[in-house]
Amino acid sequence: LSGHRLDIKPARFLRIGINEALLFGGRDQSYSLFLINPVIFFHGEQMNGPDGGNTIGSIDATWMPRADVTVYGNLMIDDFQLEKSGPGDLEPDQIGWLVGANWADPFDWTGTDWFGEYTRVTNRTYNGQGGAWEKWLHRRQPIGHFLGNDFDRVLVGMRCWPKPQWFWSLTYEHRRRGEGRIENPFDTPWMDVPIGENYHEPFPFGVVESTNRIDCELNWMPFWGIRTRLALYWIDGKNIENTSNVSRSDRGGFLELSFDLLNSIRLR
Repeated sequence: LSGHRLDIKPARFLRIGINEALLFGGRDQSYSLFLINPVIFFHGEQMNGPDGGNTIGSIDATWMPRADVTVYGNLMIDDFQLEKSGPGDLEPDQIGWLVGANWADPFDWTGTDWFGEYTRVTNRTYNGQGGAWEKWLHRRQPIGHFLGNDFDRVLVGMRCWPKPQWFWSLTYEHRRRGEGRIENPFDTPWMDVPIGENYHEPFPFGVVESTNRIDCELNWMPFWGIRTRLALYWIDGKNIENTSNVSRSDRGGFLELSFDLLNSIRLR
């Protein structure tokens, strides 16, 4: 996995980042000196060179319109079709995007953050057609977003530090996840569409799993190296594991006491 990034700061409270990464491999594949060069385009090297790979590009930005407000976003492109010259150009765009905001000390509520975030990743993103080494997985876990692909997610909540020893948070999450997975075979149903017709598939794809979750957490650190954590959660899901009419609700919590000994050993 090779990557490079260009950071631009056109204004004091605005930062823009441009990123490109290439996942490559295969039988007897070694490191490529070309991919150590930070100023070449990986996608061009992958398209024109003898070795294949799966490139992903993205652009992200962070803007602070006020000292207490942060707005951020990211647009990721795995595959994007510009031409319409043949059946292969009917392939749906494989992209992901994220937008979010954080408001510190709202209404002069010192030590508090309000935040919200929306994430969306389409089907087949992070997947690859050239072999198992082009799937963005490491030990069967996604390298990109932890949910993989074919999902969208809304996250809102608040965090509060009323005193240095105390911290609590409350979050709500709504998640929709289709049948797409990075580990799935890369299917191409658009290749069977007659010439002159368009191909469209719903998002999320197939039977959609829908989940609502509320988490509440309280932390207390009375002394250095000692921490008490109380966490409560409530989950309500429909079409679990993308199976129609299968619902599940769960609620629970846990209490944790941890000790740091000499900053090297933790007991729980």
